Amino acid sequence: MCGIAGLWNKTKTISASALAPALTRMRHRGPDDEGFLVIDTLSGKATPLAGDDTPAELQLPSWRESDGIAGHIVLGHRRLSIIDLSPRGHQPMRSADGRCWIVFNGEIYNYIELREELKAAGHEFHSGSDTEVILHAWQQWGEDALHRFNGDWAFCIADLSTPETSLFLARDRYGIKPLFFADTADAFWFASEAKALIGTAVPFQPREHAVLRFLQSGELPAGHGPDTFFEGIRQLAPGESMRVSSSGVRTARWYDLRTAAERSETPDEASALREMAAQVDGAVRLRLRADVPVGSCLSGGVDSSSIVGTMRGQFDAAGSGELHTFSAIYRERGAFNEEDWIKLVVAHSKARPHYTFPDEEPLDEMFEKMVWHQDEPFQTASIFAQWCVMKEARANGVIVLLDGQAADELLGGYQPGTYQEHFLEKLGTGRWLAFLRDWIDRKHATGLSWTTLLRELRQILVLGTTGVLWAQPDLIHPRQRLRSLAFRNDAAEQLWPKSQTDEAELRAKLAEDQDKLAKWSDKFRKKPDDADLKERIARKKAQISATRRKLATLNPASLRARLLHFRECLRVAWNRLHGSPHHDLRDLLLAQATTTSLAHLLRFEDRNSMAFSVEARVPFTDFQLVEWAFKRANDFKIHRGWTKWLLRTAMKGRAPEAILWRRDKTGFETPDVTMTRRLIAQCGRHPEDSPFLQHYLDPDLMRAVVARVKDGTGDRADGRLVWRWLVLDAWHRLFENAGRGTTVTPPS
Repeated sequence: MCGIAGLWNKTKTISASALAPALTRMRHRGPDDEGFLVIDTLSGKATPLAGDDTPAELQLPSWRESDGIAGHIVLGHRRLSIIDLSPRGHQPMRSADGRCWIVFNGEIYNYIELREELKAAGHEFHSGSDTEVILHAWQQWGEDALHRFNGDWAFCIADLSTPETSLFLARDRYGIKPLFFADTADAFWFASEAKALIGTAVPFQPREHAVLRFLQSGELPAGHGPDTFFEGIRQLAPGESMRVSSSGVRTARWYDLRTAAERSETPDEASALREMAAQVDGAVRLRLRADVPVGSCLSGGVDSSSIVGTMRGQFDAAGSGELHTFSAIYRERGAFNEEDWIKLVVAHSKARPHYTFPDEEPLDEMFEKMVWHQDEPFQTASIFAQWCVMKEARANGVIVLLDGQAADELLGGYQPGTYQEHFLEKLGTGRWLAFLRDWIDRKHATGLSWTTLLRELRQILVLGTTGVLWAQPDLIHPRQRLRSLAFRNDAAEQLWPKSQTDEAELRAKLAEDQDKLAKWSDKFRKKPDDADLKERIARKKAQISATRRKLATLNPASLRARLLHFRECLRVAWNRLHGSPHHDLRDLLLAQATTTSLAHLLRFEDRNSMAFSVEARVPFTDFQLVEWAFKRANDFKIHRGWTKWLLRTAMKGRAPEAILWRRDKTGFETPDVTMTRRLIAQCGRHPEDSPFLQHYLDPDLMRAVVARVKDGTGDRADGRLVWRWLVLDAWHRLFENAGRGTTVTPPS
């Protein structure tokens, strides 16, 4: 795993010094080596240059003494050496004929098999790196090579083999490795992290809509799309490629999970279990390929325990050394404390455990570094535990860690949403007996009381069908809710415009529309065959209904509002239970894997691990495993009352039974209120005094929420709200300084 960057100036020639600041900001991604390449697009000449960390035996001229070497394109690379640690793995790397150059971040795990295939086709190799395999694969198969790669990547290939020089950029299927870009009037820039582009490619300017949505609900820009928190900076989406030339920039989608994982025949139960175990074996085996020590994160749940158990078996079979695990444990007792479960797995796998204690770490010293490395704001303190785990791994010389991300999205681990969708799918397709059987199985699987299950059944039948959590209208006016989140009135206007809430304006519009409807209805009685008039009447009726609903929201507690809410629930429930839209657990999980949760979790993991020059690998994102899960495993994801039944059962013997069938796993959770209170006390910062936050929030309302957190009367929602304020304030301050060229100290 590494850091890459590049610049194509559209108007003038430049030297490597133009890109050097961007690479310096990403040194943490690759402290072992550094390299530059300057390309003259007119002559096709490419000149490699050394960086400050380039091995001396390569005997390359330094970029610092090369101002006379100029071109329109400069590529840069920072290397974290994982495979083939020798200087032969240096980048930018050129093809044997010198017509292609590459900068690459990531790993191609099946590089050994691809290298053998390419050797059989006549290719010769001069290193043991997977980077060289990409270059040969590109020359052999072109863009089709992407479909042959099993791995995590973001790379750029400079293709000098045609009269028109071009850059080809591509990102892996699920967005495990990041790739940001800025296309300005003067230049095209790209980099592994957005911070590398701030103050170099574009000035720092927060994207207003993203900031407002984050303050309102913690919402982040969609991880599967191009948007970021920065104006002028976008990201190449997962499964996309991009071609940059003097003719412009063209983006294309080369992979789509929904297309790649169309349903196929469902195997029987025994076959599904064998296939599940084989998929995990294959994914882990490939991700153990490294020339440096490999360990694993361990949180005490079924996902990470399955990986540790699989690693144990493969270590034993290969006669490998110690299996190192890294875990976060809180001294504070609570549902977030996994100590007993972690130690159970450690004993079962005979691992050498390493523990970090986040509630004893100097949060005030790490907080701004964590914000800086994450690039964009994050909602809760939960990623601090992961940050501490990565720090502990590096301190113990373990450079590669496996982790259990993505199992929940593939196999239905998030509760209660996956249960609800599963049950509603049975109801919507008329499988009432199957629904009843599964509901009873859930009682045995979870140990929930019949009272709780009956309450849940009511929720599923009455409200799950409407797409809302509880069958109660929201009795708080939207503007009042924004004020409870400390929004200023003018900022609330942007999220809930006055035109939607001004009663006099709405009533005037309603009267006008009703008058038009009456006139049109009179005309229609005289001309019943007038199709255009009929369509206008239908649209006007819809507008009147919408206006009535908006009026009702002005007083959510009124009888009229309640009746409108009830009627809307019935309408949506009828549509959903009769196929418009239908319920489908597979569709829900596809959305989680491609558009909602997974992309953000992968971002947190990449930035946290790279902050300490550690490579994180996620076996459950192996594309063969992912596609198999959506093609053949759909009937066994929620089975016999259990989420992730297939994984739990297939991992028998690899992890303790108590872990496989535990009911209370929470993940890398944190005591939010305690952590927020500790941060305020240690760093001495008061979010209510932030000029940036005061642009959106009312200081007096903020002060009241902060006081509740500080005196211990605040709930988890208060803790998370104040945490978001602290993160956003620090993010703005750090990146505003970066936009001015101020150096930010990396973690030590």
